[in-house]
Amino acid sequence: MLVVVDDRNRTVNEFDSTGAFVRQIGRDGAGPGEYRNPYSVAWLDGNLALLDPGNTRLAVFDRAGKWVTSWPVQPLTGGQMVRLYRTPPAFSAFAYRRIEGGSQNLYVPYTPSGPQDTVALAPRPTDLERGIMCNRPDKAISFYSNPYAASFVQIPLGGGRQAIARTDAYRIAVLGKAGDTTLVITGDATPSPVTDADWKAGMADWEKFRVDWPTAQCDRTSFTRPPLKPVLNWLFLDGEWRLWVEVESSEGIRYDVFDDAGRPVASVDGLPRSDGLDPSVTGRRAAFVVRDSTTDAAAVRVFRLQR
Repeated sequence: MLVVVDDRNRTVNEFDSTGAFVRQIGRDGAGPGEYRNPYSVAWLDGNLALLDPGNTRLAVFDRAGKWVTSWPVQPLTGGQMVRLYRTPPAFSAFAYRRIEGGSQNLYVPYTPSGPQDTVALAPRPTDLERGIMCNRPDKAISFYSNPYAASFVQIPLGGGRQAIARTDAYRIAVLGKAGDTTLVITGDATPSPVTDADWKAGMADWEKFRVDWPTAQCDRTSFTRPPLKPVLNWLFLDGEWRLWVEVESSEGIRYDVFDDAGRPVASVDGLPRSDGLDPSVTGRRAAFVVRDSTTDAAAVRVFRLQR
């Protein structure tokens, strides 16, 4: 069974193991069994949980597609952090709370009885380059980022733990409930240089914006070109609690897999980039969202993993 969220068409669809369409789960609306903004899904004790910011709730359906219950959530969308994170046997969701002087980002673990105690996200390193924000003359706001700058990735691991890493080094720290480092995972990867062609392609949207909106007010006017590309792209957990590390080196893309104690158990080649969207890996099957080379439409490809 494969469940695919189509946020553009506001549908949640079920497919069988051959890729054949089975049915649509729920429908557009605001009542029980309906959703306004299907955003992210996860399994919860055999039921399907759907993050629906449009109705500010997390909806739960059974395997037959029938409505079970719902819990309120914040109306958050946008960015790679706002989603449901697989933390087997359940999941965690992103949220925030107001604190003195600002806000604090959180993970909210869920069980079949609902949300549990929150876990505060680790702070982002202050030396990492931030994106550029521009106020346009039409009152809209545009954001741009440097695709080759080091960034910060983190995911919950369950049990109050989380994994954090800078993308410019193969070093992943596992933090405990108290925020202390309980484990460090390291590996080898030779970074690729940022070529002139890479930089031109990476800055194309930003340069076009500057031509289209010459009077826009931006908080910065340029990005710093790094000599090397980041070596880490993404982190996620599979259905057996194992940590998958997406590595991009001069040899291409690979996924290194580690057990709960940080021991390497596999290294997988031949899979596509995740592009910041969690693949679903269960048993020997891995489902990735990819772009169709002909239509540029999003598609789901399922791969069989071999030993």
